[in-house]
Amino acid sequence: MLPPNVSAELQRNMARLGVVVSQIKEIEAARQKRLEQEPETEPHAMVRLLAGSSVLVSKRLISWS
Repeated sequence: MLPPNVSAELQRNMARLGVVVSQIKEIEAARQKRLEQEPETEPHAMVRLLAGSSVLVSKRLISWS
């Protein structure tokens, strides 16, 4: 058996988790709807960032050889 204050804190945290999970579901549903209406034609921003980083790393490695 948990002490009353620990049990109450656990219940509050579970309620917060429920809110966060529902917010994530709403965001993902809105994103999916947007993608279905107008699919992305360009690479995702993170893909562009990572691609640029890998080019930079490759250039530095080549210059050290």
